[in-house]
Amino acid sequence: MPINGHFEYINHKAKVNRHFNAADSRQLLDLIDEIYNAQKLLDTVGMKLTICDDYKRLLDACERFLLRSGGSSIPDDFSKIDIIRYKAVFAFPET
Repeated sequence: MPINGHFEYINHKAKVNRHFNAADSRQLLDLIDEIYNAQKLLDTVGMKLTICDDYKRLLDACERFLLRSGGSSIPDDFSKIDIIRYKAVFAFPET
């Protein structure tokens, strides 16, 4: 599932019961790991992959509350995610 799909589902679950299911939590954590690993790998070959500030903050926030088992409680102070649809979230600034 793409990152926006995960964020849309968090928005939905925040309205319904503030509980992000275990499988979804694992999938999003795995995707976050893939993104950060890609950044590191690309950096080793001289390519800088940037993440827009809003999504970087969201990824870091999700890493703090997501659990790999039993599902994850969405924190009370976690506000609705504004989904970015029409601008770059990931970029190579030097190109």
